[in-house]
Amino acid sequence: MTPQNRQSYRIINITLAGLFGLIFVYSGFFSPTEGGHFIPSACDLFNLSPCPSKGLSRSFSAMMQGDLSLARELNIMGPRLFLFFVIQLLQRGTFTLLILSLKKNTYPLLWADIGISLILFIACFYPFFGFWGAVFA
Repeated sequence: MTPQNRQSYRIINITLAGLFGLIFVYSGFFSPTEGGHFIPSACDLFNLSPCPSKGLSRSFSAMMQGDLSLARELNIMGPRLFLFFVIQLLQRGTFTLLILSLKKNTYPLLWADIGISLILFIACFYPFFGFWGAVFA
């Protein structure tokens, strides 16, 4: 990987890690039971019912407080998606350090990073694909 590619990879991973970190800060700031989340639910915006993403913000807030049972009650998919963001945050740091520290061919690591992320994304978000595709069709 060229030095320019390494720098681009580092910038992308730092940006993604920052976004994932903001998700955790946002989730940790609000109570899962009292609400107050200032980002409205897409379900409410589009008057969708039933909606698979309903209660995700509150579910993430419950996960930040360590309440797995409440998180599942608020949205059954919440813990799975929360875990996706935790793993991705750790993966961004791990792969960035590995790729930047190795001097030899790091393309296999880059492809492993992409492959793991893609498989994890599909495994965690597949229930939403059909629903949101039908909404915007």
